[in-house]
Amino acid sequence: MKKEKKSMGKLSLEKELTKNELKQITGGVTGYTSCSDGIYQIGCAPAYCTGPHGTFLGCS
Repeated sequence: MKKEKKSMGKLSLEKELTKNELKQITGGVTGYTSCSDGIYQIGCAPAYCTGPHGTFLGCS
């Protein structure tokens, strides 16, 4: 006999994450990374901010 798969519903990241968290995952609308020393048009790259660029503030 085949085992039937039961659907538990759909996962929606929009419902699970905040707008800022979604931007960090998707790279934001314009692809800018905000560090404490400035804003860089490099997509969403939180790791870029560590070290010489200060701390990561968010993506847009």
